Amino acid sequence: MQISPAPLIDFATRAPEGAPLRTTALFLQQEHMQRGRRGLALCAPAYGAGVTFVTAALAVTLALDGGNILIIDANLHRPQMQVMFPPPEHAGAGLLQVLRGEADLVSAIERYEQVPNLSLMYAGGEDENGAELFDGPGFEQIIRDCQRSYDLVLVDTPPANRFAESRRIAAVTGYAAFVARRDRTYSTDLATLARDLKINRVEVIGTILNEG
Repeated sequence: MQISPAPLIDFATRAPEGAPLRTTALFLQQEHMQRGRRGLALCAPAYGAGVTFVTAALAVTLALDGGNILIIDANLHRPQMQVMFPPPEHAGAGLLQVLRGEADLVSAIERYEQVPNLSLMYAGGEDENGAELFDGPGFEQIIRDCQRSYDLVLVDTPPANRFAESRRIAAVTGYAAFVARRDRTYSTDLATLARDLKINRVEVIGTILNEG
């Protein structure tokens, strides 16, 4: 039995605490998606900012507003998207299997029936040595193929201070948004990450303050 997404939907669409996120969703619709930009990496320097939660809530907001949205859980160290959106019993393959060449892209994407217009590619498991899987052309091809099929692809990334693939993921999508939590995220860490992404020619569109 799947967990109801009702609390997440309520936060994303009605709760006062979700107002900054709804503002971000409107910005993405008007300034990102309407310009044909179809990829966005959600990044934070360290664990605790709530990247997975913000990615999930933002995706729900955009999907309920009519956008055809795909979430990719690219945190192969501590994947959590399956907690936000419990997968169906038949689900098997995920990003990890596609990167390893063990599954094709179509089989790794699940339509989330409880939220219209929302699909997910789960991580497919953990791989602490999986950073090199993002370096080859395979990951870039995955993103390009997904961008052709969805209005926006949101990528949940591992903490950038600990895992180098976060920068690679952002470089492939071309655009990133930071997630910060009050009293948990340091401005100096965000500034360092912004410099690193700029070197990789990533456009940082802004910072989302997680109040959830």
